[in-house]
Amino acid sequence: MAQTDCVVHESLRKHLSPRGRLAAEPFCVYRARAVAVAREVFAAYPRHALDEQAGPAYLEGMALSRWAFWKRLSSVTGLLPETGQGACLDFGCGMGMMLPLLRRRFATVYGVDLVPEAAREFLRRWDAAYRESHEDVSVHDDIEGTGLADGSVDLILALDVLEHVDHLEDTLDRMRRLLSPRGVLLVCGPTENWIYKLGRRVVGFSGDYHHRSISDIERVMEDRFTVRTVKRMFYPFTLFVLLEATPRADFPEGGVRCESC
Repeated sequence: MAQTDCVVHESLRKHLSPRGRLAAEPFCVYRARAVAVAREVFAAYPRHALDEQAGPAYLEGMALSRWAFWKRLSSVTGLLPETGQGACLDFGCGMGMMLPLLRRRFATVYGVDLVPEAAREFLRRWDAAYRESHEDVSVHDDIEGTGLADGSVDLILALDVLEHVDHLEDTLDRMRRLLSPRGVLLVCGPTENWIYKLGRRVVGFSGDYHHRSISDIERVMEDRFTVRTVKRMFYPFTLFVLLEATPRADFPEGGVRCESC
């Protein structure tokens, strides 16, 4: 990584609030801190216990594979606001890699994952190591557990998770209801093309729990959201696609598209 990626101009930093200074921290610095904490959490669990939380993808295996996973998070970070306002939901937050960073960009952050204890432990260890407080971050095992009201969320992240869920339509309907009128859903997912499948095999993942590709996900999203492609990763092979979506005004609450609208 170029050294210039890790430089923040001090004349800017001195005018920022404490949270603003953290938000302006170069992503490579954040990554190094996150890796150090994640390794502690990863070591506290039995082998393979955090495979579906993508622990090995961020911490083990080939350097190219680790770079790809972190590069996706870096791309998403570049799209985040720096206001420190509003609410964010990280659906499928895994070990919680993004939660401290999201806390710097939003007033309130919610994480959802099948194994919420791992992300909670990540936050505890992060706070202890870096003297930060994440009182406004909570992690739950499903969306309903967050207690979020319809129309209350400004950003939902669903990074490399929707290919796993059993009921995609229901999940997207719930996300659409949660978003505020100007809310945004960011989705990243695998292309499942031959080069992706080869790479997955090389790094030791079976992919048996992948029910669909990002193209399949996008087709279902288009009934509910206005969708645009933000980024295709990584040239010259598209392994992942990052999508940005906003709620469609003509999608009825009953969940069936009104063709006459």
